[in-house]
Amino acid sequence: MEKRDDFEHRLGQGLKRWAGAGQPTLDLEAYVTGQVGDGAPGEAPEPGAADAPVPARPRRPWVRWAISAAAAVILLTGATFTFPAWAGTAAAWPLIGPVIQEMIMKDAGLKWAYDAGLIQGTVAEATSGEITVRVLAVVPDQAITTILYQITGLPEKPAGPYDGRPIAVDRGSLLGSLAFPVSDEPEVRVKSVPGVEGIFFSRDMPMQTPVGLFGTITTNAVEAEGGNIELVADAKGEKLELSFPVSRSASDKLTREYPVGQSRTIDEITYEIDAVLQTPVHTVIRYKETKPVFWGSYEWSNHEYSMALEAGNEVIYSTGDHGQGGYRYALFPKTKLPARLLLPASVKGAPVDIVWPLEPGAVKEIQGVPVTLFEWEIEGNQLGVSFHWPHELIGFNQFEALDGDGNAIPLKQGSSTSSTRGGPEHSEFQEASFALTFPEGAKPVAIRAKQVAVAVQGPWVFQLPNE
Repeated sequence: MEKRDDFEHRLGQGLKRWAGAGQPTLDLEAYVTGQVGDGAPGEAPEPGAADAPVPARPRRPWVRWAISAAAAVILLTGATFTFPAWAGTAAAWPLIGPVIQEMIMKDAGLKWAYDAGLIQGTVAEATSGEITVRVLAVVPDQAITTILYQITGLPEKPAGPYDGRPIAVDRGSLLGSLAFPVSDEPEVRVKSVPGVEGIFFSRDMPMQTPVGLFGTITTNAVEAEGGNIELVADAKGEKLELSFPVSRSASDKLTREYPVGQSRTIDEITYEIDAVLQTPVHTVIRYKETKPVFWGSYEWSNHEYSMALEAGNEVIYSTGDHGQGGYRYALFPKTKLPARLLLPASVKGAPVDIVWPLEPGAVKEIQGVPVTLFEWEIEGNQLGVSFHWPHELIGFNQFEALDGDGNAIPLKQGSSTSSTRGGPEHSEFQEASFALTFPEGAKPVAIRAKQVAVAVQGPWVFQLPNE
């Protein structure tokens, strides 16, 4: 609430200064932030200015209207309107609305988009019932596409959208806890990207503001020739589809590519750094990774497996990594070159053959680390299993079941959850649960893991060129 009160005070004072100045300017934000000389606090007048005669000047109609609008906003702040209500109303007014909306979005943490000059107004819009979804900006470059969207017509404080990951649901069973819940929270996802078959996308937690919910989605880079991106939004039972053209032409003109051509191998893991790209908003490392792949997921802390740039005395960690067109792309905030690229450690897969009977509390060792099967459940042709183990072991995967005669039963892996636990009273350990499907009629009595994750210590180090 303190943040809203502070914003309301700054906005109210700025509107008064802006209206009182009578200047034909749209730079309302400068008045609110106190960055203009005329009428802004803290500015000393020119010597003798206070005594100098000021010639009368008729105010233009839009200036008179703007002063009335500013006064109306000031009145709204003291009326029975809540902060979201009056700010939302003011944000819809033609003259000062865009400035108010811009300031609110900056306060909501979206300053990066304005600083980069990326807000384009409404790129695409879809409405169903009271819900409206707008695409406000698209930032395409050679590595990734970032989309900024707004949703209006929702309750004032909606929860953040379900992010697509399995979350626990109390249904009184292990398999129930691995189910995907039905959620009425707003969700925006990418349906198609031009020139891309294997689509990935990720969402940042959206931010609630007085003028709607704002969020960002990152997805694949579009092909050089561009095309239409398609989004699907689900909100309060309404399904909205949006399609809009995207072109990399402007971004490509501002992107510079610097060849690197360096390769390092440690214990079966090779990193080939092909090039570094300087896009308008990212420093991107284009590389190839060759190793025995571990096909499971794993967690880590303290950046022990994080790719980093050392630029001067600053260490900058990657904000994302994805594959496309035979390469991987590691994304960093825009960083001035030269810099040193390093990866302290990596993970590879190694074969194992470890079998647990389907008995709660069964313990088997993987690479000398005890792994406990502490819960299991069969429902129809679904098998749910949960393990925990000390932190020294990264993870294991590639499961199959065994029947009473020792014959292998193929398993198809569905949803999973994992977490790392620890505290002052017990040693840190990891926990993972898996939902697995087996063929109809099979009768599993045991489960086998066929692959384990192995840590390989580096570092892999590469010197990046000057710009």
